Amino acid sequence: MGRVDSPKDEVLTTQVANVKVEVKNQDAQKGAEQKGAEQKGAEQKGAEQRSEEDISTQDVMADLTTIPEPRADEPSKSRRLNLRSAVKIGSLIDVQLLINSPDVDPDETDQDSRTALWWAAWSKGAGDNAKVTELLLANDRLDINVADDCARTPLYAASYTGNVEVVELLLAEANLEVNARCNREPYEGSTPLHVAVDRRHKEVVRLLLTRHDIDVNSTDSKGNTPLHMTIAENRIDRSIARQLLAKKDVNPTMENRNGRSLLEAAACFGYSGFVDEMLSSENTLGKNPHRVRQALAMVAAGEGHVQVLKTLLKHTEDLRSGDKFRRTPLHCASENGRLDAVKLLLGLPGIDVHAKDSRDQTPLFLAVRREVTAVEKLFLAHDGAYKTEEPSHSRALLRYAVQTGEVGVVQLLLEGEEGQEIYDNTLDVYGHTLMWSAVEKGDEAMMRKLREWDHTTLHSLVNKGEQASVEGLLKTGYNPDTKNVYGQTALHLAILQNRLKIAKVLIESNANVDCRDASKNTPMRLAVERKSYGIINLLLSKSAHVRSLLANDWLKAYDEKTSKVVLLREEPERRQSIKFIDTDIGTAELQRVTATAEVNRRLFLLPSCLLWQKSHLPHSSMVAKPNELKTLLPESADSEETTFSMLLWFPAGSNHEIGKHFKVPDGGQCRITWTTASTCATYCGTGTPSMDHFSTLPCGWLPDDGVDFIGQFLESLILRWRRLCEQGKDHLATCRLDQLQAKGQRQEIILRLAQDAQTWSDFRKTLTTQMRTATAFVEQYCRLYNKGQHEKYMINYIESRESSIAKRINTLDQKTRDLMQLEFAWVSITEAHRSTSLATSMKRLSWVTFIFLPAMFASSLFGMNVNVLTNDPDWRWALLSTGICITSTMSAWLIFRFFPIELWLEEKVGDRIARLTRSRKDARERIDHTAVTHQEHA
Repeated sequence: MGRVDSPKDEVLTTQVANVKVEVKNQDAQKGAEQKGAEQKGAEQKGAEQRSEEDISTQDVMADLTTIPEPRADEPSKSRRLNLRSAVKIGSLIDVQLLINSPDVDPDETDQDSRTALWWAAWSKGAGDNAKVTELLLANDRLDINVADDCARTPLYAASYTGNVEVVELLLAEANLEVNARCNREPYEGSTPLHVAVDRRHKEVVRLLLTRHDIDVNSTDSKGNTPLHMTIAENRIDRSIARQLLAKKDVNPTMENRNGRSLLEAAACFGYSGFVDEMLSSENTLGKNPHRVRQALAMVAAGEGHVQVLKTLLKHTEDLRSGDKFRRTPLHCASENGRLDAVKLLLGLPGIDVHAKDSRDQTPLFLAVRREVTAVEKLFLAHDGAYKTEEPSHSRALLRYAVQTGEVGVVQLLLEGEEGQEIYDNTLDVYGHTLMWSAVEKGDEAMMRKLREWDHTTLHSLVNKGEQASVEGLLKTGYNPDTKNVYGQTALHLAILQNRLKIAKVLIESNANVDCRDASKNTPMRLAVERKSYGIINLLLSKSAHVRSLLANDWLKAYDEKTSKVVLLREEPERRQSIKFIDTDIGTAELQRVTATAEVNRRLFLLPSCLLWQKSHLPHSSMVAKPNELKTLLPESADSEETTFSMLLWFPAGSNHEIGKHFKVPDGGQCRITWTTASTCATYCGTGTPSMDHFSTLPCGWLPDDGVDFIGQFLESLILRWRRLCEQGKDHLATCRLDQLQAKGQRQEIILRLAQDAQTWSDFRKTLTTQMRTATAFVEQYCRLYNKGQHEKYMINYIESRESSIAKRINTLDQKTRDLMQLEFAWVSITEAHRSTSLATSMKRLSWVTFIFLPAMFASSLFGMNVNVLTNDPDWRWALLSTGICITSTMSAWLIFRFFPIELWLEEKVGDRIARLTRSRKDARERIDHTAVTHQEHA
């Protein structure tokens, strides 16, 4: 069935045809205006605005011709679309026709929430926009403040495009919102007045300012007012600024988010003419003109606009005062490296070159911190350096002074109590100390100046292996014994890193070869631990102390066998050397014990006493006895060469003993022998010098003299005693555990402890004997061969050590006694438990007897062969008799158990018996006394 056209459809068809004709007539006009529209689009910014202004006729025709036929329930949808399209192309006839239709909503929006009025305000030059706008505004249903998705109202759109006629029509409306804000970048928070000023639409700005409700001090998202929008980089519009400033309620001193006012913005971009014009007007400076001029000076100096500073000088001479942070224009110019501005400010009379801000920063220090070399030189040439109480700033200036070789500045900065702290925390750009920088530059004058405060550079150079730099630094008099936080000198570090050449340089510079670090390690100790042969020999040649080393340390350091003999030699000037002798082929070397011209004194460290007899060393015939200290002292003290010996076999134990008692270990023999070149102590001022030394002690250093050698021997003896006492202590701890586990049930523990007590008693006797022998030997040696020197000291040493060991032995004895007491207690407790168990068993036996004894009596009674039972009585009589016996027994037991029968018997019967016994005893005594009396008379 065919479609029947309604009257409304015919009207719509006519409207579409009219629009098509109108569009064709306007195509020619559009072509002529296309070039102008493209030129305007290039001037306008934003891809969105350009696309919206370039609305082609083909798009509008497509919009009109593709409109679907309206349904009965949707009569106005096509008309709403046609109204926006007609406005876009500026078709006055279509707009007039559609706006008056009751089916058309004048506030209908497109997908971007833009109404027909919005497009009329935006589409500048598209038809007769003013008349289109008049037609739209004449409709009472129209809302003139409907905004798009960006919150841009028709007034905002007209102000942006500079559509003066539309702006004027809109401003005539009473309910117009003139301060609507955009919510989209780049104009977020801006009002129509903002965009009109920014787009330089002067006429639009003039019209907007005619409104009484216009807010000339409104701010966008960046805090900019319309006044701020008049000024930008490389662009300023003074006429618009004047229009805005003409408003009474405008505030020219308002600051944006960056803290910049209108004048500060002008000064920032260097608009000196505008600044001059503004400063000439009093109403532009606000209530605090001084602060405004001060802020202008700060901004201009920081940006380096010298012309603006000169303009300020025409209006004020105060460019020296600071802001609330006490920062002056000179601070700003120095920090930003504005050389011309600094020159201008330094030339002002009365300028405070060394003014401090709130952080005690001077202009010079700000320039140094930012490494503005030109400004730094300008300051130093103008007024020199200046100290500050802030160490970080002093460090920055100190760094610069070292780099430029300013010795005077360095001296000024480092003098005082904070000098050391300032220097210690100052590093150059490469993380090196300032002394390192001076060393790299070869600045000896600077190195001499810094050596008083530097404590780490030498260590750093050694760590990096910079031998040439180390030599150059030491030539300036740098202290080679400077220590780091770990107490280490540069020599310690050189040894730790096995830098032989650097160690040699340090030693030749008189470095202390015997200094100790925080861990008490000497350079020699570190060299031995790291097996640095070259450094060990170098230190020995410099007479380094080796007292902390043992014989095994030397063998390990040189990777030698433990069976070899270590030979330490002392040459003239106390130089030392070391040698290792194979025991298989070195007996001849051991026999040649006489010192030569090249060697003053020697020490032979033998692995054992067996080599003594094999090499036929002095006093090799001495035989050691178990636990006995043997000494050999010449009887005469006037021989040319004398030999002394001390021999000990302690502890002398056996590994074949059976039992768990303390077994004394075998400590082996230790022996020392030394010779002297001359024993005439009477003519020797310092006593007899010792020459050749033979030892099996673990000590690996050459003794100073005979007394020192004796001290080594006695110390080794004391160490053996201490080790023995510690073993005894461990043994008693084991005994204690065994005792707790046995709980008094093992008899051998008592025997073990008794034998241990006997051992401690033997220890006490052995200690007394050894110390007595040692004391006698020391007294005789010191008097005859050492002129009495060190005698008292050695005797006190022996007595103190004897007392210490005696206390240890007494402790062992006391612990043994305590363990024995505990063992006795354990045994007593065990025996008590056994007695209790036995008593319980006897009680059970008593109960058994208590029950069965009456029954046995009854059974035995009836089992007897008597005449009473010849009649063979009934067996029940046996049961009755048994019951009577048991009952009688139980009754007697209960009476004695619960009634004091025993006490009654003791009181009654016992007293009588006692009196009777006492009377008989007294009678017997009287008879005996009478007999004795008669005998005496006879």
